[in-house]
Amino acid sequence: MREKTIKALLIKVGEAPKQIEIANELKAYQHAVGGYIEFYPLEGGRATIIMDEEGKLKGYAGNRRVGNEIIAGDFLIVGDNGKGECISLTPKQISLYTERFKVPEVYA
Repeated sequence: MREKTIKALLIKVGEAPKQIEIANELKAYQHAVGGYIEFYPLEGGRATIIMDEEGKLKGYAGNRRVGNEIIAGDFLIVGDNGKGECISLTPKQISLYTERFKVPEVYA
Protein backbone atom coordinates (compact mmCIF):
# COMPACT_ATOMS: atom_id res chain seq x y z
CA MET A 1 0.00 0.00 0.00
CA ARG A 2 1.32 3.44 -0.95
CA GLU A 3 2.33 5.70 1.95
CA LYS A 4 0.24 8.91 2.14
CA THR A 5 3.14 10.83 3.66
CA ILE A 6 6.82 9.99 3.59
CA LYS A 7 9.96 10.94 5.49
CA ALA A 8 12.32 12.88 3.27
CA LEU A 9 15.21 15.32 3.42
CA LEU A 10 14.73 18.85 2.14
CA ILE A 11 17.98 20.48 1.11
CA LYS A 12 17.63 24.20 0.55
CA VAL A 13 20.32 26.35 -1.03
CA GLY A 14 22.80 27.46 1.63
CA GLU A 15 21.27 25.35 4.41
CA ALA A 16 21.88 22.03 6.08
CA PRO A 17 19.49 19.17 5.25
CA LYS A 18 16.22 19.15 7.14
CA GLN A 19 14.16 16.02 7.79
CA ILE A 20 10.54 16.59 6.79
CA GLU A 21 7.33 14.66 6.39
CA ILE A 22 5.77 15.38 2.99
CA ALA A 23 2.62 14.26 1.21
CA ASN A 24 3.50 11.48 -1.22
CA GLU A 25 2.05 13.27 -4.24
CA LEU A 26 3.21 15.23 -7.27
CA LYS A 27 1.89 18.64 -6.18
CA ALA A 28 3.71 18.44 -2.83
CA TYR A 29 6.97 17.61 -4.58
CA GLN A 30 6.51 20.44 -7.08
CA HIS A 31 5.78 22.91 -4.28
CA ALA A 32 8.88 21.84 -2.33
CA VAL A 33 11.28 22.28 -5.28
CA GLY A 34 9.57 25.18 -7.05
CA GLY A 35 8.54 23.67 -10.37
CA TYR A 36 8.19 20.62 -12.57
CA ILE A 37 10.07 17.73 -11.08
CA GLU A 38 12.91 15.59 -12.32
CA PHE A 39 14.20 12.46 -10.60
CA TYR A 40 17.94 11.93 -10.24
CA PRO A 41 18.82 8.50 -8.78
CA LEU A 42 21.47 8.29 -6.11
CA GLU A 43 24.04 5.52 -6.17
CA GLY A 44 22.68 2.26 -4.90
CA GLY A 45 19.24 2.92 -6.35
CA ARG A 46 17.30 2.98 -3.09
CA ALA A 47 17.09 6.77 -2.85
CA THR A 48 16.50 9.51 -5.37
CA ILE A 49 16.74 13.27 -5.64
CA ILE A 50 13.66 15.21 -6.67
CA MET A 51 14.58 18.59 -8.16
CA ASP A 52 13.12 21.28 -10.41
CA GLU A 53 13.83 20.09 -13.95
CA GLU A 54 14.28 23.70 -15.07
CA GLY A 55 16.29 24.91 -12.07
CA LYS A 56 19.34 25.87 -14.12
CA LEU A 57 17.26 27.51 -16.86
CA LYS A 58 15.44 29.54 -14.20
CA GLY A 59 18.78 30.70 -12.81
CA TYR A 60 18.46 29.02 -9.42
CA ALA A 61 21.63 29.09 -7.34
CA GLY A 62 23.81 26.01 -7.33
CA ASN A 63 23.10 23.90 -4.27
CA ARG A 64 25.13 20.68 -4.08
CA ARG A 65 27.30 18.57 -6.38
CA VAL A 66 26.18 15.01 -7.05
CA GLY A 67 28.63 13.14 -9.24
CA ASN A 68 29.34 15.44 -12.20
CA GLU A 69 26.05 17.31 -11.75
CA ILE A 70 25.42 20.50 -9.78
CA ILE A 71 21.86 20.54 -8.50
CA ALA A 72 20.35 24.03 -8.89
CA GLY A 73 17.78 25.16 -6.34
CA ASP A 74 16.15 23.35 -3.46
CA PHE A 75 15.76 19.58 -3.71
CA LEU A 76 14.35 16.59 -1.88
CA ILE A 77 15.83 13.19 -1.20
CA VAL A 78 13.28 10.39 -0.91
CA GLY A 79 13.41 6.63 -0.76
CA ASP A 80 12.82 4.48 -3.84
CA ASN A 81 11.16 1.07 -3.63
CA GLY A 82 12.76 -0.16 -6.86
CA LYS A 83 9.42 0.04 -8.72
CA GLY A 84 9.54 3.76 -9.46
CA GLU A 85 7.56 4.71 -6.36
CA CYS A 86 8.66 7.15 -3.67
CA ILE A 87 8.81 5.83 -0.12
CA SER A 88 10.13 7.06 3.23
CA LEU A 89 13.85 7.22 3.78
CA THR A 90 15.10 4.76 6.37
CA PRO A 91 16.79 6.12 9.52
CA LYS A 92 20.11 4.89 8.07
CA GLN A 93 19.51 6.80 4.80
CA ILE A 94 18.50 9.93 6.70
CA SER A 95 21.73 9.76 8.67
CA LEU A 96 23.84 9.01 5.58
CA TYR A 97 22.46 11.83 3.40
CA THR A 98 22.28 14.34 6.25
CA GLU A 99 26.01 13.78 6.78
CA ARG A 100 26.84 13.77 3.07
CA PHE A 101 25.04 17.05 2.34
CA LYS A 102 25.46 18.80 5.72
CA VAL A 103 27.88 21.47 4.48
CA PRO A 104 26.30 24.01 2.11
CA GLU A 105 28.27 24.61 -1.08
CA VAL A 106 28.64 27.88 -2.96
CA TYR A 107 28.88 28.04 -6.74
CA ALA A 108 29.59 31.18 -8.77
